[in-house]
Amino acid sequence: MLFLFVSPATPISAQVEGVATDTVTVEYRALLTPDATPSDVRRRAIEGALAESVRRIAGVHVQTGTLSVKEERQGAVRDDFVSVVQLEARGRVVDYTVLEEAWVGTQHPELGAQMYLRVRVHATVAHEVGQPDAAFRLAIAVNAPSLVVRSQQPADNDELIVTLSSTADATLTLVSIADDSVTVLFPNSFVRQATLRAGEAATFPAVDWRERGLHLRASLPTERLARQEVVMAIAVRGAAVPFHGGTTLELQRWLVGIPLDRRAISTTVVELRRPT
Repeated sequence: MLFLFVSPATPISAQVEGVATDTVTVEYRALLTPDATPSDVRRRAIEGALAESVRRIAGVHVQTGTLSVKEERQGAVRDDFVSVVQLEARGRVVDYTVLEEAWVGTQHPELGAQMYLRVRVHATVAHEVGQPDAAFRLAIAVNAPSLVVRSQQPADNDELIVTLSSTADATLTLVSIADDSVTVLFPNSFVRQATLRAGEAATFPAVDWRERGLHLRASLPTERLARQEVVMAIAVRGAAVPFHGGTTLELQRWLVGIPLDRRAISTTVVELRRPT
């Protein structure tokens, strides 16, 4: 369970590269649970603070779920930030600084000793430009919700195949998000421009590319038994500066530079795991 505490700081308006922004300071506490390492808890606390920063400054349209973590996942890294990137937010965090962090112990009357990480974060939130086009939609599906990593040899591991359908002609950027890292899957050095045709389902990699040996194979760091990754598809109408990967903050900065009516986003979560 997460507990949220927000400081009474007053947002300060600013302008960054022509995009209207506001800043706010938020305090957030995350519980140390048996399934988590201290670094996991730190990430949860920061992600929770950033989500609350967006809610306070720009607001969000919540379709399902809330900004808080909804469940515990024993034996696997929790995907707290998934709720942040999937919300229909009216703004995006483009920069932040952790001002303070400290472990705090409490005594629960029923659960006993509890340990929390308290963070105080100063965040800059950029406001989205334009209004979403309800007619511009993007659907995503994957061949399997869970992929097995059998060895360090890519050919031994399960492959990911993504099927996408857009209601408008668009240029596609397909990325994988793991922890704070964003990797661009398409376009790439083989498929230099990925496009979608209105009303036509397309697979990535396409059949002809898979026949030629191009596959998206599952992999994990040697010390990890499992983790969840977000597969995000961004369809853009018209020209846009390419995104080349990086951190989740760099992804947010790129997204906020594309007007809402010109883009559609769809995400899904894939579990990568070693054989049991």
